[in-house]
Amino acid sequence: MEAIEVAHIPQIKITKEILLLPYLLIPIFLALFSLDLLVFHGAILAVLPATPDELLTFAAFFGLPHIIASAFSFLDQEYWYANRTKLQIPIFIIAGLTMILGIRHLVFLVGVATIYHNVSQQFGIASMLLKARGAMFWFWKGSGIALMALAIARLYFPELEQRLGSTFSYAALGLAGLFTVATLVFRASVRIPTTVTKGALFIWLNYGLVATAMLFATANYAFFTLVIPTVVHDFTAFLFYATHDSNRNSERIYNLFYGWLQNIRLPIRVLCPLCAILLAFPFTYFADFKGLIWVDRITIALNFIHYYYEGFIWKNPSLHRRYVSVS
Repeated sequence: MEAIEVAHIPQIKITKEILLLPYLLIPIFLALFSLDLLVFHGAILAVLPATPDELLTFAAFFGLPHIIASAFSFLDQEYWYANRTKLQIPIFIIAGLTMILGIRHLVFLVGVATIYHNVSQQFGIASMLLKARGAMFWFWKGSGIALMALAIARLYFPELEQRLGSTFSYAALGLAGLFTVATLVFRASVRIPTTVTKGALFIWLNYGLVATAMLFATANYAFFTLVIPTVVHDFTAFLFYATHDSNRNSERIYNLFYGWLQNIRLPIRVLCPLCAILLAFPFTYFADFKGLIWVDRITIALNFIHYYYEGFIWKNPSLHRRYVSVS
């Protein structure tokens, strides 16, 4: 298979405006939250499911589908050979561990990994746009992850707050204050060129993403707490995967998966999320709605494998980065 050109310029670019789009959920859900407290007196909360994943219509589109989409690129021979030494042994190790560890431990571990992964992605995009990745960035990111983790812990482990009492509340206030300070310090430390003025918005929007999650968790609005980070993360991820796959295979089809689907007259940027959603649905349905533990273990393994390779495939000068640019 022919090698790609190093000087390749992506045909489709991701715009900052599109990346900002899912963050509109923050003011929308803040408005719903305020209305429910002040006008409807909890009527909205009463009809909401405990988590978004309890809705099949939500679970069918968010969660596993973007993980499936991320794996399509490895069906490109050049991509597989470039990454195989980093993938082969870890995949077997992860798969093996998910088959032998207790399911409760796995659910807890994948929850922790998901928080880290989701927040890291959004903060990483801000860092990429602003070209800022020093100590202040890590201070900002670390405090954001810690506060988000505390928000999720409050939902899934309410006994922690009962046992710790006021200590838990003080920890939440302390982390919220630390994250606020970290955001202000990071913003002050970044010199933003006029060409990326919208990049500064990502600092404040990611602050809002974490802060509202803590607000909703404190008020026991679990659905609101979880739905915004999930949609923001998955929308962004789908955008990157679909754009990458489309640009990589624009002049000729390198990818075996898209080669098999050539007779379907749909652009790759549509095929990527569509096929991922269809392929993920049986796993989501039988794991989350039929309670098949062995299917649940497979989906957890796929999550861990995804989190592992996402840690290196987008770092310059990787093959993936050659075909994605943000304007």
